Amino acid sequence: HKVFREFVQSRLPEVDFVDLGGDPEEMMRYVVSHPKMVTMNHKDLAMQTRNLDEIIIGSWRACCLPQPDGSPYKPDVLVCNPPVPTHVHLAEKLQIPLMIMFPMPWSKTT
Repeated sequence: HKVFREFVQSRLPEVDFVDLGGDPEEMMRYVVSHPKMVTMNHKDLAMQTRNLDEIIIGSWRACCLPQPDGSPYKPDVLVCNPPVPTHVHLAEKLQIPLMIMFPMPWSKTT
């Protein structure tokens, strides 16, 4: 998400950062409000659908759009957050490795 661009680029300038879209604050509010990820609220469904559409389309564009100089872009590896719904499919289609990373540990670290 674009809110993380500066954070990532300041620490890893050699990594290409591409905003996939979606609003992380809206998405977190949805998860907190609906812990089972289920709702019949049309407003919430529309928001989640819009966010997921942006992420799905943004994921493909991030892997396939040309560079600013017009040259083709093909990533060497995909580094994705587990909830991204497209990572496995993109890595398979592009025949590149996939690294799924999460910013917090999922198991005890001490």
